[in-house]
Amino acid sequence: MLSLGSAQTAEVSPMRQADAWVAWNQSRDSVFAQTGPSRRHLPPALAIFGSDLDSHGRWVYSVDLGYVWTPLRVGVEWAPYRVGKWCWIGGDYVWVSYDSWGWVPYHYGRWSYAANVGWCWIPPAMNAFYWGPGYVAWIGTSSFVSWSLWPGEIYYGRGYYGPFSVNTANINIHTIKGTNFYLNAYVGNGVTVVGRETFLTGRPERLVNAPANPFREGFRPAIGRPDIKPVRATALPVPTRIVSEWMLPPKEVTQRAARVEHRPTAANRDVSVFRPGQRVASMPTRRVEHPPKAVIQRAHPGSAHRELGQSPAFNSRTAKPSNQGGSTSDLPFRSRDRQHPLNTRKETD
Repeated sequence: MLSLGSAQTAEVSPMRQADAWVAWNQSRDSVFAQTGPSRRHLPPALAIFGSDLDSHGRWVYSVDLGYVWTPLRVGVEWAPYRVGKWCWIGGDYVWVSYDSWGWVPYHYGRWSYAANVGWCWIPPAMNAFYWGPGYVAWIGTSSFVSWSLWPGEIYYGRGYYGPFSVNTANINIHTIKGTNFYLNAYVGNGVTVVGRETFLTGRPERLVNAPANPFREGFRPAIGRPDIKPVRATALPVPTRIVSEWMLPPKEVTQRAARVEHRPTAANRDVSVFRPGQRVASMPTRRVEHPPKAVIQRAHPGSAHRELGQSPAFNSRTAKPSNQGGSTSDLPFRSRDRQHPLNTRKETD
C-alpha cells in the first residue's frame, strides 16, 4: 500500500487487515454487482443505481403507464419530493432527497399516481434520459412555496431537460401561457406547501393563512423556478444545527483539497506542477514492515479517536451496518427524518 505524506514523502507498506470500513465497502461492491429487475427497466447508464431500487421498492405493471417502480416501507401519507430539501446548487434549486434511494427517481423520469399502485416512478426512455434538478411546477408567494407536477406535462427549467421540457434561459417567460393541468394536484398529498423561511433554510415555520392546495385554489404557477433569492443556508443539504462541527472533515483536509483542486495542469511531464519552473524529482519513499493504523486522531465529545467508517453515534453492540442497498439508517444525522419540516413519512415495517 502506498501512503502519501503531507511533506512530499511516501511510504510503501503491506496492506492492512480488513476492518469495519473495508468490510462495508466490500459489501457495497457486492450489492452494486447484483443483477436485479431494475436493470431491465433502466437505461444502461443508470443501471448501476438498480441495486438501490431493488432493495427499497418493486416494479409493477400499469396498464396506463407500463412498468413503474414504487417504494416500499413508506407511510400512507408519503409523497414524492417531501423527504428532503431544495438546495441552491449551480444557479438553480436542486432537490436533495433524504431517501437513500432518491438519486435516480428524483432527477430522471417522472412521478405519477396509479390506481392499485399508489405513488410510482416512471423511468425515462432508454434513448432519452436527461438529468433534471427536480421535475416539479412551482407556485411561490411572499409567504409560502408550493410544488407539484404530472408526468407528460411541460417542465419549465433553465436548460433543456428532455421531452416535455422548455428551456426558459433565453426566452421571455412573461409571454408564455402555461397549458398544464397539474393532475397530481388532485391526488391526496400530491401538493406540498411550506413557508418561505422553511424553503430557504429548512427550519420549521408555522404556516398562517396559507392554502392547503394552491394549484386548486386559483394561484398561477410560475414559469420556471420560483423567483426567490437564496440565502447561505439554502446551499446546505442538511440544516447546520443537525451536523455537529466535529463530524465535518478536519480543516487541514479541506484546505489541502482546495489547493489540489486549483493545481495547474501538467502540460509537460518533465516539469513539476508543485514547483513551477523546476524539473520533476523522485519522491522520497521508505518501506515499512507494518501497515498504518486506520485511526483518525480527532477530538470530539466522549472519545479521542475513532476508526474509519464508524461514527461515534454508531454502537456496534446495538446496531450494525445496513446491507439494504446503502440505507442511511445508521448515519448520525438520520434524526433529520424526524426533525425536518418537509418529512411527513411514517415508517412501517
